[in-house]
Amino acid sequence: MSYEPASVCRLVLTIDILGMTVKKSLLSGLSLALATLLVAASAYAQESAAAGDTLTGANAVAAEVANEVVAVTEVEKPVEKPKYWTKGITTQIGFSQVGVSQWADGANQSLSLNSFIDAFANYSKDKIIWENRLQLAYGFVTDIDDRFTKKTDDKIQLDSKLGYNISKDLYLSAQYSFKTQFSNGYKYDGNSIVNKESAFLSPAYTNLALGVDYKPLKWLNVNFAPVTGGIVIVNDASLREKYGNYRTLADGSKVTMPVKFELGAQLKLDIKLKIGSSLDFASYLTLFSNYLDKPQNLRVTWDTVTDFKLNKFFSLNFRTYLIYDDKIMIADAKNPDAPAKQRVQFKEIFSIGFTYSFGV
Repeated sequence: MSYEPASVCRLVLTIDILGMTVKKSLLSGLSLALATLLVAASAYAQESAAAGDTLTGANAVAAEVANEVVAVTEVEKPVEKPKYWTKGITTQIGFSQVGVSQWADGANQSLSLNSFIDAFANYSKDKIIWENRLQLAYGFVTDIDDRFTKKTDDKIQLDSKLGYNISKDLYLSAQYSFKTQFSNGYKYDGNSIVNKESAFLSPAYTNLALGVDYKPLKWLNVNFAPVTGGIVIVNDASLREKYGNYRTLADGSKVTMPVKFELGAQLKLDIKLKIGSSLDFASYLTLFSNYLDKPQNLRVTWDTVTDFKLNKFFSLNFRTYLIYDDKIMIADAKNPDAPAKQRVQFKEIFSIGFTYSFGV
């Protein structure tokens, strides 16, 4: 029995059509086998006496079958969805404990803890940016022998900024911030409470700043808001005069109020540097001038954070906080009898502890 070259190619095509029902995981092997058959069919057709029209038809069928094999075996690549959000969180916990028993030199047993959480969620699409940051901090030290606990750190701060790009590095911006503390803070004399210094929502600072945001460098952000409306909340009546929530009457007496409105200008300068693979430094400086009350007196808040990673889970952390507010009157620690006045407030926290980050 003789076979025409075209018949051979038709047979190959039939085999390929039947192979379409086989799972895709087997198609790569079938492709190799079919390609071999096609080469053999083409060679046989060239040696045939009727090589003219029949050869042309056989080659056309062979090309059609090869194209079908390639189309079937080709796997579509998944299309990645665009990512508009970047999120991350860093947690830090520092812990220390001192225990003594019959210690001749004398010492107290103590327990201390410092914790810090820094989380962010940022959105960017086309000309729109939306940046959000939440900072939570709390620390204490407990004298186990005297059963007395002192707060060493306390912070709640939320910042949110919405921006619209108007040029390469310039954005129109609206920025909101809120800042207060978790619990009561006291001034101590040894292990005795002298007086109350702060409480939840006493004080609390919240404002909305409208202006421009400038990002000339990856690590530098400058925000200027000539229209900044702020509210100072002091819920505890005993602390209102301390934080400037009062007005002076004609006779010189003072009337305190739980809420004070401010309108002014704000300048923020943020710096974030990564030095090598282990050292991170960040600085956040905010200057505020109140148009309604002595605009020449600037309120200054300046926070810095320095992290040095020892390994994946442990790091050295150094944080500083500086505040100057001419509305806050502070007594001289060395001379309590002297009248209270405006002073620079400064706090630093150094800790070695557990650190875990993701999305950063």
